[in-house]
This record gives sequence, C-alpha cells and structure tokens, in this order.
Amino acid sequence: MRRKTGLILRMMALLLMLCLWAAAATATPAERVETNRNRVSAREWVDENGKLTAGPEGWARVEYTYKNKSPKPTTERYFDAEGKPFVTADGYARVVRSFGRDGVVTEEAFFDAKNEPCVAACGYASAKFGYTSAGDIRSEYYYGAKGEKIIVPSLGYACATRDYKGRNLLRETLMDPD
Repeated sequence: MRRKTGLILRMMALLLMLCLWAAAATATPAERVETNRNRVSAREWVDENGKLTAGPEGWARVEYTYKNKSPKPTTERYFDAEGKPFVTADGYARVVRSFGRDGVVTEEAFFDAKNEPCVAACGYASAKFGYTSAGDIRSEYYYGAKGEKIIVPSLGYACATRDYKGRNLLRETLMDPD
C-alpha cells in the first residue's frame, strides 16, 4: 500500500511539474517577422493573444528601412509595446548606417527616444569610416552628440588614419580632438 501511495504521489508531482512547464512555455513571447520585397521590414514580439509585448531584449518591435538597394538595413527604430520609442540596452532608440559598395559600414549615427543624437554604449554618437580598395580601414572619425570630435573611451582616440603599401600597414596616426 505504501509503495502505491508513494508512486501515485510521485506521478502527481511529475504531472504537476509538466503542467507548470507547459503553462510557462505558452507564456513565452513569440517573434513575428514582417517582410517587404523579400527583405525583413520589422520584427516584433507577441504574446499568446497576438498582442505586442516586450521580448528578451526589452523592446517589442524594431522596424528596418533600406536605402539604395542595400541588402542591409540602413535604419533601425526600436519601440515598446505601446508604440513609443524604446531605448535599447546600448543606449539608443534609432541607428542609421550607410554602407559602401562592399557592404562595409561607412557612417553610423545613434539617436535617442526624442530623435536627437546620443552617445551610445560604444562611446560615440556618430562615426565615419574610410576604406582602402583592399577593404582595410584607412580612416575613422568619432563624434559626440553635438557633432564635436570625441575620444572613444574603449579606443583612446578620436581619429585615426592609416597609410598602406599594398596590404601592409606603413603608418598609423591616432589623434585627439582638435
């Protein structure tokens, strides 16, 4: 009799745990992707009722726009579940990028929820990059929220230029703001 009671109690506990696990699994938000012209135009997180909800990174929806037939999004805008601009963990609500012909980032700018330039977690508000024909970075310039050159803390400089002979780096010049 004791064996049957113990077995029944263990089975009931296991069944209860399975029910709780299934309920928790259905409460997890699901990602929904929208496409336009064979490109992702938006990603959003929805609950089991199809309503927008915060996803694992905190935002509920991100919208992508493309420019000049670029295969990569040139603008990303983040929103919360109410449709208001959402500031990501990296410190911005919108990022705008320009790409070169090889798909490399040539310009990048970050904006806050009020659509004003802001310094993101990377340490700058905007940046411009120049490349050699071989794809090496020839120049990089970093700017603050007011458009002034700033020193990026993780790099230790505001500007860098490089001279190459072929693919060999001859000279690198690191500069502070003017």
